[in-house]
Amino acid sequence: MRRDGDERGATLIEILMVLGIVGAFSVSIATLINSMYDRYRVSRVGGQIAELKKVINNRYIADGRYNNVSVSTLINEGIAPKDMVSNNKLFHAYSGEVRVVGNTDNFEIAFTNLPQKICVELGIIDWVVDNSSDLVSMSINGNGFNWPWVAVANKTLPAQMADVAAACKEGDGNTIKWNFQ
Repeated sequence: MRRDGDERGATLIEILMVLGIVGAFSVSIATLINSMYDRYRVSRVGGQIAELKKVINNRYIADGRYNNVSVSTLINEGIAPKDMVSNNKLFHAYSGEVRVVGNTDNFEIAFTNLPQKICVELGIIDWVVDNSSDLVSMSINGNGFNWPWVAVANKTLPAQMADVAAACKEGDGNTIKWNFQ
């Protein structure tokens, strides 16, 4: 004879409740880890632009000319950040290509294939705001930004959030170019 009080074990409903709680907890943990990784990549890509600028300045400042600055030169001389080098090219933390071009008295660093959110964050980096800034200009998807004392009819630096948000397009195809002296 079977008595109702002697039953042991979990019912199907109890098992489903436990699985639901474990599933919700797993999703929460995965979301938290993904968010932390995304914040790391955001800070890393910001650090990469600063690191590249510093490496180029340190290498070429004594010469006073940036004619020889290029991706291949940075890689061949072993001064490119190691985590950016792959197949004789430079890539930022979001896997877009990084281009470096030198001119006589300035150089340009371009980060390509940036997601919209990262484009906005990099576009509003707070560069030194005076005549001694080494940032000459910035371009986001062809939209130019210059310091107020430069007589060019573009948006001004430091870039305003609304101007940067308007310049950064949806998706991952954004390009930012910084021109330094």
